[in-house]
Amino acid sequence: MDTMYTIAILVFSLVGFLTSRAIYRIRRGKVNEIHCTHSCKSVVTSRFSHFLGIRSEVWGMLYFALTFLFFLVNIFHPLSERVLFIGIIITLLAFIYTLHLIFVQLIVLKKWCTVCFWASASAFMVTVLAFLGYHFSFGYEIFSMKDVLVWVYFFAVALGAVLSLFYTNLFVRFIRDFRITRYEEKRLSMFSHGSWIAITLAILSGIALVLTDEYGDITGGSRFWVLSVVLVMLGIYEVFLNHFHLPKLLDLHFGDIPELDDHEHSILRKKSFVYAFLGIMSWYFVLVLSVFPFYQYSSLALFIAYFVLVILTAGVALYFERLFYRVSLEEKEK
Repeated sequence: MDTMYTIAILVFSLVGFLTSRAIYRIRRGKVNEIHCTHSCKSVVTSRFSHFLGIRSEVWGMLYFALTFLFFLVNIFHPLSERVLFIGIIITLLAFIYTLHLIFVQLIVLKKWCTVCFWASASAFMVTVLAFLGYHFSFGYEIFSMKDVLVWVYFFAVALGAVLSLFYTNLFVRFIRDFRITRYEEKRLSMFSHGSWIAITLAILSGIALVLTDEYGDITGGSRFWVLSVVLVMLGIYEVFLNHFHLPKLLDLHFGDIPELDDHEHSILRKKSFVYAFLGIMSWYFVLVLSVFPFYQYSSLALFIAYFVLVILTAGVALYFERLFYRVSLEEKEK
């Protein structure tokens, strides 16, 4: 291992920590926003600035501080390849989260925070340098941990299926009478973040298993491409529901934006309902497909089955949305 890689990781970890701390100070009003272009404060105080109930800049300071200490220790006391492998995976997960934050800024909020960009760039450099400098640990350990990766994949899919039940239950209660508290809103956010963790773990562990699939046991099966596509679709459902549609409904409920007319409101409700139901159906489709082999069916047959389920689920979702909407109107008239 070239010591220069480790020194570079330490430098970028320090830069990341300082920029995360700057974001923390901007949010608290201790730094004049003129030093940060493109509405930094509006970005760092948005509804997307939390993860699992903790502010993103706090996660950033914790991550960069621990990363700095981790690689500093490795200089004076070389760590085992298993520990280094875990450290590399953590840097990858952190970078994936920063990609999510960049997506939120550019696509959802349409506002840009230059300080946040430097934190994301630091996370990217730490990840790249960790892979370049410690790739030998990654390559060896990924094969030795194949059995663990299988359990990680199944845990992620089971977690996603369970969380989708809790999320959909709370979401349906909100849509049914259009009532929700701030506490319930935070719970919705927590379930959504949990689903993102499950999707990320399932995809990453799945990729790792493919890399160790020397004999084509995984990629050669009829389920492989179907599972890959459905996991990607789950991510798309999550994006549209929790980044575009649900925030608007919540802002309407809490009076943070002007009321929409009945048609716009109805369309927003319908889209949200459909995405929520498609999400829960897709999680259980992945779970069933992962547990049972389905060797007797081709990939095309499984794709057709999923497509049929998508249509049926969308129809059921629209039916129940209309039913709940009528009930809410009757309750208002009383």
